[in-house]
Amino acid sequence: MKIKLKKPSKDDPIFKSGFVLHPAKNYFQKKEREGKKLDFFEKIGDKKTTRDQMLRNLIKALIKNGWKIKN
Repeated sequence: MKIKLKKPSKDDPIFKSGFVLHPAKNYFQKKEREGKKLDFFEKIGDKKTTRDQMLRNLIKALIKNGWKIKN
């Protein structure tokens, strides 16, 4: 199968209507409908959380879900 790519013009629909982004909630619902088990999904921070705090929160969430951390 060959796929031909062409450069989009100014009149292409992608430039008129834009992109559609689906929230994460829809992604997780789709995976559950497909029968795939989601191990965990926890919030580790927001845009005001520092990078170090996010790392600590991530490590805590992984340990809580049975992961073993080696230094």
